[in-house]
Amino acid sequence: MSNSPQYIATLRSRGLTIACLRRTLINEDGTLCRPGIYQLSRDSIPLARELLSIACQGA
Repeated sequence: MSNSPQYIATLRSRGLTIACLRRTLINEDGTLCRPGIYQLSRDSIPLARELLSIACQGA
């Protein structure tokens, strides 16, 4: 996803706990890269559901 660190920062500012695990990979161009894999903590799932429900009501 493009600009994902900004989206993760926004979600964290809303109270979600999101871990980032860095993986070392070689991309399709043969370049070494370190993408982040984000994971929502179990404790944040209720808040994430609440935020998603609020967002869906406004759509």
